[in-house]
Amino acid sequence: MCFSLYTNGYKLLSTKQPPGSLKCLHGIRFLSMTWVILGHTLVFSFSSIGNFMVVGGWLKRWTFQVIMNATVSVDSFFVLSALLTSYLFLKQLEKKKTTPVKFFITVPIMYLHRYLRLTPAYGFMILYYTCLSLYMYSSPLKPVNTTAADPNCVTNWWGAIFYMNNFIESNKMCAGWGWYLSNDFQFFIVTPFVVYLMYITSIGGVVLSIAMVIGSTIAATSISVRDDLGLGLGGVRDPKHPPANAQQNQNMSDYYFPPWCRYQSFGVGVIFGFILWKCRGQLPISRVVNLCLWAVSGAIMLAILYGPFEIESGGRIATVAEAAIYNGWSRTAWSLALGYIILACCLGRGGWVNELLSWSGFVPLSRLTYCAYLVHPVIMTIASASNKNKIMWTDITFISMFAAYTFLAYAVAFPFSLMFEAPFMLIDKKYLTGKLSNSVK
Repeated sequence: MCFSLYTNGYKLLSTKQPPGSLKCLHGIRFLSMTWVILGHTLVFSFSSIGNFMVVGGWLKRWTFQVIMNATVSVDSFFVLSALLTSYLFLKQLEKKKTTPVKFFITVPIMYLHRYLRLTPAYGFMILYYTCLSLYMYSSPLKPVNTTAADPNCVTNWWGAIFYMNNFIESNKMCAGWGWYLSNDFQFFIVTPFVVYLMYITSIGGVVLSIAMVIGSTIAATSISVRDDLGLGLGGVRDPKHPPANAQQNQNMSDYYFPPWCRYQSFGVGVIFGFILWKCRGQLPISRVVNLCLWAVSGAIMLAILYGPFEIESGGRIATVAEAAIYNGWSRTAWSLALGYIILACCLGRGGWVNELLSWSGFVPLSRLTYCAYLVHPVIMTIASASNKNKIMWTDITFISMFAAYTFLAYAVAFPFSLMFEAPFMLIDKKYLTGKLSNSVK
């Protein structure tokens, strides 16, 4: 039954949720995925754009800031992953009254479960992308003198499926969007120990988590200063002195990909998972305080998205201090704001926002988000490279491409999940780590 299309399809499309589910997370997960697709619609289309001057003019629109600063959508995923891991593991520790011996037996099982949960679909995607996607199109933009869509995958595929490609030869990364999965897996390796410390000594665990978040934030800030980075992706700060392309790639490798620069969002998620567990279903603050915290969270998010507009639109050049503060602290601030929004929604203080995010229609879309993340760059690569001529972009062109890519990502993710994700999840649950977990009494 593990490979039953009917059974797995029914589960994927069901809107039913077990009691105690954090329903708002489904809406946040889907909306964050559409934001990732929005940003990638531009990035993966660079080779086919025929009017860069027009597209460059979009930078002067404040509305374009949502795309310019779309990278915080990835930090939203880090927060979601960490919060769920922390919250569910704390509930499990409490339910089973886990001793140190049981904990050290459980941790390797958790690692195996995580690996088996992510890798089959990821591996099949890399296999198709590397070996077969080239045969899906024929155009002047098709790579020549190669039998692989991504030559890096021929030699560095192992870095992807063993989740090390974000710091081992990251400038030759196989399937570049996999850097997120490597970070997430590396953070997951550390998390059980941090969470268990929270379980046995709340103060010690929280202090350690805060220290790790601050350390990661300082690391990102320091690298921004050292390399004189611009805002956001770690590009050039002063356009009059742009780095060579190799240096730009190195900036991404040093600042954007490494786990020590990206942990702050995950660490904040771990802390909010602990707070959610501690609150026991109630948020002990007044209505006024809740409204103030909502306002502060919204203001922080708007400041992160639209605050750099003058600089990113070319109005002036950021100072080293401005760039460093933004690069080092914006992700931490975004995660804190999102963390409170999740906390309030899960504890009945989210109002209409919680009702919107908890809409049952988001549930199946949320389940498909992992596979949509895996396949959407492949779809974009094929579509962009299939163009016989350069495309003259307009607002309507961009919106139409974004809508098409979003639809195709989830349309392809459904059968992809049925074949390469859901069956292996059931096999793992019934015959592998599920049995091992039950054996730990």
